Amino acid sequence: MRLGINLVSNSVGLLVLGLCCISSSAQHMNAADAPCKNAGSNAEITQCFVDTNRAADKRLNEFYGQIKKAIDGEEWAKLQAAQRLWIQFRDANCLAEQKLYEGGSAASMVYYACLEADTRQRTKELKTMYGWRIEKFQ
Repeated sequence: MRLGINLVSNSVGLLVLGLCCISSSAQHMNAADAPCKNAGSNAEITQCFVDTNRAADKRLNEFYGQIKKAIDGEEWAKLQAAQRLWIQFRDANCLAEQKLYEGGSAASMVYYACLEADTRQRTKELKTMYGWRIEKFQ
């Protein structure tokens, strides 16, 4: 019986350890394609994510402007509505991720890393959806 208890407690321990590792690697700042991996201190990493988020937002807005030139009418109205909802989602999503670190020194870093990653992903989505229209328009 004692062997069975040890096996169960060891299995539970391994499960908990595995879940911890999965969740920490799932953070936006630790994603394989995340920038700022070699930034240094928490303050430097946070500033790096602030800067890369600004750059990602600029790229998204530039591409959004290209889309605006390529579509109009109902297509443009639908995209505007979707973009407004996406911004609400992104902000709520990143605040939820930040909340996981509330009170800790990583909270701001996590927030800006999330904004950067979500914005970069949205740009990729829009390029997939509208890239062909922009090419056709040019």
